[in-house]
Amino acid sequence: MQPDTHIVVFDGICNLCSSLVDFITARDPGKVFTFVPMQTPRGQQLLEAHGVSIDQVDTFLLIRGGGGNGNGSGDGDGSGSGNGGGKGGGKGGGDGEALVRSDAAATIALEKSDAAIAIAAELRRPWNLLTGLRLVPRSIRDRVYSLVARNRYRWFGKRATCKFGD
Repeated sequence: MQPDTHIVVFDGICNLCSSLVDFITARDPGKVFTFVPMQTPRGQQLLEAHGVSIDQVDTFLLIRGGGGNGNGSGDGDGSGSGNGGGKGGGKGGGDGEALVRSDAAATIALEKSDAAIAIAAELRRPWNLLTGLRLVPRSIRDRVYSLVARNRYRWFGKRATCKFGD
């Protein structure tokens, strides 16, 4: 495992998102994921570096490659430090892999359903079987993702502060 090559930037005050961090951590056999709340300075820097508007966040990011260091740990304890990222490029395509590319750090940032499927691929069975959702057209997957994202606070609630710290 290379440290901090799979950085997940997530909504730290969202109950659903925080629960998903716990879920991923418990099923991540290689401990490849680092978690960074988007409400932290590091999270905001990563969003901006990958072309995601900080003001209208309805997604999370999975940043792969580049070896950039995050501000969290695989166990959600909020420790760690470093740098990484780079200016975001344009929207990519391919086989559902890259949505946002960052040339400066040779990273690939995935968002919405592509990020969720890429995370599932790293988890223990049976969760890694969710990669079969790639067969569903991205437009449909992302529509469902966006519906949940828009309603996440109403359906699951939110915290006053992030449980994962700064």
